[in-house]
Amino acid sequence: MGPVCGVAVESDALRIAYTDGDRRVVESVDLELTDPDRAMHDLSDRIGARGPFDSVVITGREARTLRYTDFPTSAGLAASVETVDEHYALLAFVRSLDTLAAATNVLVLDLGRRGTSALVLNTAEETVEWHDRTESFGGERLDDVVQGLVMTKGILPEPEGPEGAASYRTFFRELRELLTTSAGVRAPNNGPMILERDEFEAVATPLIDDMIEWVGPRTPDAIVLLGGVANSPLVQRRVRATWPVPLTVHDSVSPVAEGALIRAEIGSKQAPDPVVEPSPVAEVVESESPSEVEST
Repeated sequence: MGPVCGVAVESDALRIAYTDGDRRVVESVDLELTDPDRAMHDLSDRIGARGPFDSVVITGREARTLRYTDFPTSAGLAASVETVDEHYALLAFVRSLDTLAAATNVLVLDLGRRGTSALVLNTAEETVEWHDRTESFGGERLDDVVQGLVMTKGILPEPEGPEGAASYRTFFRELRELLTTSAGVRAPNNGPMILERDEFEAVATPLIDDMIEWVGPRTPDAIVLLGGVANSPLVQRRVRATWPVPLTVHDSVSPVAEGALIRAEIGSKQAPDPVVEPSPVAEVVESESPSEVEST
């Protein structure tokens, strides 16, 4: 079989995964789900430019919004197209991680911007034992915490108009991300302390614990953290405190798209383990020195 491709239809973008030499590449295409015809056109253009591909596997929670059954015709390709449930695409991705070679029951927490997906995967039997999703915990919820703490201090004026509000949200998200590696964040020129990590963690910890309680009493052999919030040292500490098992933190742009690619490579839902290069594992390094940010 020749080159293959995986596509994940996510809430804000189309992710296209393919191989370039010995590495996997994931690209993003902006997605407006209210205009699926345009999304299909953009997807076809991108795959046509990166192809030709002999096989394409499409997955993702929003895949149903696209008329993917017409994909070969609209793309102008003779590629075979398969659709796969995103949970099984994620299972394929998890089975490719070398850190999980000794694990059978794996708990996956995909901590995204707008919510958290949780899955229990049996990698030996290639089954999804349980899955659920909550919108009550994610990156935006933690951004709300940062915004509330900072605005209460009166350091910043109230935002002006929609553009000002959007600019503030970007600032608060960047501030939260800085707190993952810094003890606090000051205003420029040795200005006032905008927010200390301890302040943030005092408010964020109950939210994380509520998310863990939502997952329920699981007994995994290993845990995988995915998504932008996965790099939070606080999240990692709370997860380790609940489940004292090996923890893998992965920084893939789209594990689901990579899983679709792997499914395309093995060519069958029940194929044996794929032979792939080990995926990199994100390492979190904490620093205790405050950072400075430019306020906007």
